[in-house]
Amino acid sequence: MRGIEGLVIALVLGLLGVAVWQGQRWVPRWTATVPSADVAPATKTANALTKGSKRPAGKLDRLAGRNPSSVFDTLATADTTVVVVPLPSIPESSDLQVGTTRMQIRDRYGEPSLNVAARRNGRLIERYYYLNGDQTRVTVATLQDGTLVSAQTVSR
Repeated sequence: MRGIEGLVIALVLGLLGVAVWQGQRWVPRWTATVPSADVAPATKTANALTKGSKRPAGKLDRLAGRNPSSVFDTLATADTTVVVVPLPSIPESSDLQVGTTRMQIRDRYGEPSLNVAARRNGRLIERYYYLNGDQTRVTVATLQDGTLVSAQTVSR
């Protein structure tokens, strides 16, 4: 009985360590405010561009004299192109066919949220854990020597 308890404690500590190590990938980042020190070099550049020129004050000159928040507001309303890069979809167990290679899985679904690898009887056994955004569903793909042997999807 004592051996099982020790194994459970080691497993919990290992998962906690992985959560701390990979936490940035699982939790979205907060938007950070830009301190005024980061905006100061842009002000010097804008002034250097207009010194000695006989042209009227341009957009950079007007932006340089404003506070940082209005600079970002003005840039946000400028003609910009927004590129939306979709995240790879989270696979279902039915999406993963037995015999699929490691590279095919990673190319289609991206890096797994968690990857565990071990040697068993001289073979490399890998488990890829794909978590959806709200962490209510996990797909576990088991690979043996780089080839998928089983997949299972679990929902909470």
